[in-house]
Amino acid sequence: MTYVDRFDDEVVAAQRAARLNSSSKEVNMVVGRTQAVAMARSNGNDLFRGQRYSEACVAYGEGLDHDPYNSVLLCNRATCRSKLGQFEKAIEDWTVALNVLPSYRKARLRRVNCYAKVMASKTKIYIVLEYVGGGKLFDKIAKLGRLKEDEARRYFQQLINAVDYCHSRGVYHRDLKPENLLLDSFGGLKVSDFGLSAFSPASVGKYYEDGLLHTACGTPNYVAPEVFTDKGYDGTAADICSCGVILFVLVAGYLPFDEPNHMALYKRRITIPQILENGWCKKSYKPPQFEQGENVNLDDIDVVFNDTEV
Repeated sequence: MTYVDRFDDEVVAAQRAARLNSSSKEVNMVVGRTQAVAMARSNGNDLFRGQRYSEACVAYGEGLDHDPYNSVLLCNRATCRSKLGQFEKAIEDWTVALNVLPSYRKARLRRVNCYAKVMASKTKIYIVLEYVGGGKLFDKIAKLGRLKEDEARRYFQQLINAVDYCHSRGVYHRDLKPENLLLDSFGGLKVSDFGLSAFSPASVGKYYEDGLLHTACGTPNYVAPEVFTDKGYDGTAADICSCGVILFVLVAGYLPFDEPNHMALYKRRITIPQILENGWCKKSYKPPQFEQGENVNLDDIDVVFNDTEV
């Protein structure tokens, strides 16, 4: 429980504060048996310094995101904004949360969605994260399609910088995808959602026989093939593979592998023999010649690869 601040006494104060403000339409966030009240002060390392966060905060009920594992609500007090993730976990089963919290703590960086505070009641865990108001990179791609090369390069550079830092701290994300990449108001990219993250064995003083990770997890369209082989995998290589798929999506506007079911999706993954059989890998391969000044796009490149004789 090192990373969780118990606040059962403060919950009572939070409930009282919520009742006092019940006339306000903005205060309408009921979670389980308690009113969730959280706040993050935007003053760098002075988060929560001198504040009793259970009494000094007001929680807005606007939903930012929701999935089967958590609900994300926007909290606001004066000019201070935060993002609150509500983990529906019983107090005796905090395995997931206790894995997530150290990851956020170790991966503090400008390109990582940092957490401000962690609180818990008997039935809920609340993680207060910095608010990143520019939306998801996925939404931008869905709206605009493929991005210009300069813009894609800028996002990819920021992604690699963040992932490199996480790896240097012994943290593997294991679920990198545009849905988990947030954009701030300046267009900067931040890596978020460390729910499937893992530590390298060496970083926590544990050494397994093969030194590999063995939990099969991640989003099938972005996950490295070896993750599902039951033979173990390297967390660094798995994250880098996901970054490569993200880069493809940025510049192409669509997924390299996409099928209606997982088994068909796995079969779409190209193998080494298939790669070697492609004309691009033949000694006799000659690159296409384009006239000077001719506008070449990805559609032209796709045609070249599809028409190449093996």
